[in-house]
Amino acid sequence: MKPIMVASSWSPAGEELYGRRWLETAKQHWGDLLEPNVITDAKLALDPDFMAFKERHSARRLDPSQPGYDYRQDLLRFAHKVFALKIALQEAEEDGFDWLVWLDGDVETKAPITQTFLDSILLDDHDGVLLSRAQSAPHPECGFMAFNLKLKGGDFLRKFVGMYLKDDVLKLSELHDSYVFMVCVIAHMEDSGSKWLDLCAVGTGPHGLDAFEASPLNSVFVHKKGNRKVRMTNAEIVATLLGDRKGAVIRPGEDFNVPTDDFVAIVDCAKVPVETIAPALERLGDRPLIFLGFYSSDENGSHVDTSRYGINMVRTDVVAFESIEHADGGGFIHVAVSRDWKDIPEELPRFHFRQMAQAKKEQIKAITNNAYQTNMLVQTQNCVPEETIRANIVANLAQIPEWVRYSRHHMKRAVIVSAGPSLDLPETMDAIRKEVEDGSVLFCVKHSHNKLIAAGLVPWGCVLLDPRPHEGISTHGKPRAELLPAAYPGVRYFCASMVDPSTVKRLMDTGGKVYGWHAAVGADEKSVLPPEHQKFLMGGGSSSAGRAMILAWQFLGFQSIGLYAFDSCHLDESKIDMAARHQDGTPKYVPMEVSVGGETAKFWTDRDILCQAQDFTRFLQESPWIQWDAHGPGMVAWLWKNTRGRQPTLEETYG
Repeated sequence: MKPIMVASSWSPAGEELYGRRWLETAKQHWGDLLEPNVITDAKLALDPDFMAFKERHSARRLDPSQPGYDYRQDLLRFAHKVFALKIALQEAEEDGFDWLVWLDGDVETKAPITQTFLDSILLDDHDGVLLSRAQSAPHPECGFMAFNLKLKGGDFLRKFVGMYLKDDVLKLSELHDSYVFMVCVIAHMEDSGSKWLDLCAVGTGPHGLDAFEASPLNSVFVHKKGNRKVRMTNAEIVATLLGDRKGAVIRPGEDFNVPTDDFVAIVDCAKVPVETIAPALERLGDRPLIFLGFYSSDENGSHVDTSRYGINMVRTDVVAFESIEHADGGGFIHVAVSRDWKDIPEELPRFHFRQMAQAKKEQIKAITNNAYQTNMLVQTQNCVPEETIRANIVANLAQIPEWVRYSRHHMKRAVIVSAGPSLDLPETMDAIRKEVEDGSVLFCVKHSHNKLIAAGLVPWGCVLLDPRPHEGISTHGKPRAELLPAAYPGVRYFCASMVDPSTVKRLMDTGGKVYGWHAAVGADEKSVLPPEHQKFLMGGGSSSAGRAMILAWQFLGFQSIGLYAFDSCHLDESKIDMAARHQDGTPKYVPMEVSVGGETAKFWTDRDILCQAQDFTRFLQESPWIQWDAHGPGMVAWLWKNTRGRQPTLEETYG
């Protein structure tokens, strides 16, 4: 009988939610064949490597409750499993175990474990076992993994954990453990010749995500992911939210009486047209609400058209919960509450949009310090310490008189102008001018501010994000003081609260109309924001231009957005200094081949400007309801042209 350790980990809250069932069912069905080892938070806190990692990356802490939260970038949250594996490996090797198995805390054992079953999946001539879902999902299921410590399993785990110990994980485009695990498995197979048994090449379920159910594990385990942890339907979520209170169901478009204060209004927006929902919400007034009819897409992008139905487009200030219920029309239908809902029960798992791109082979080169060749991946960081960002927020809370609030949706079009090299092309200015003449509302960033004004195009709004002092050199090599020497009449300056207070003061002292807004950048902004401001934290891209699009859509109510000079590349290769290097010795300028929609194009880019293209690649994948179009010869416009730009027009579809 081969000695097998089975490791897992959970927090105190997780122990109550699912950990006890993990232990109870293990005790019931494992016998002496498997040895459980739970790596508790208290045990993790004794690991100096883990504590040093948390301290080193404290500025990267993200708040899942905030708008714009992207779990793919939540380094700290998903590092717990990795360091739990580190501890489990040390203990397994010290105690002479042949195999180390990882089994997520939300897995229950439903049938007896037999030696025959173990021999069928833990093969002596294989280094590891995984659930790849390679043919049906963008990343493996890491709720079950197994490592043969008598062969190369231990070596793999040390290299996997080493990605975190040496911070090489930051070279990857996504930071959650499943993505890093996938990259490391492929690299280890190539570099070390490791051999893996894949128990699930194709997931089951409507979207190919259910790996346990499609593998031999289904005979003995059940994986209670998402709402399956608490076995909740949408109706049960509503009941949990109500507690002892009474609910009154309201169907927009039908006659209803406004509930009294002792009732909670439950607004059923399922397949209700958006134009019907808004009048009903106006009648309900300013009160906490429960909504049914928040829609999300499945892994294939199928979803209900949220520009026509549901609460998504009517209220952007909601918290939605995980759903196991499929919507009529594709995707999922969720329960949501208004963001001012107090005391959301901890057992209700919150929903976050999650679409992930497949890892390319070039990404794997990051492991060997070759991260800046073709298909470069950039992980942005704040350009000043998080303490400076929080200090800026406190100072601006005291001096900015007006703050952005949600505006009702309208049919005006926003045109946002970035500062790519195509802005210097006459045809770009001509196109922007025509947009303005046709009634579009013009937005800019600080680098395009003066150029537009010089061309006789006065922006309606200018969006600022940079937390660095007014004096100094910008990311694009321009003196920041020259970019915005003073406010210009007629321009509204939308200043993020993290902007350096000296910049805000100069604008106000020169007569500028300043509106504040809050950018979520992972600097623990909530710790210094009053409660009434916290709900207006805005996620989005890494640049002010990317944030401008989210600001226009989410807060200012624009339903159509045009983008100009969002190039993310250098248009004239002859002007590039090919000998230029970054401080780490890697080339400053690199060629990047982009393939989408059967088309391929080559662009010359660099780290500072590539982030914008990565932002908009994700907007294309994750936010199909934001209606935007991009123009010009640059990378973002090329991406749009070969994806959404190929969609037929109304006339082409219906005549």
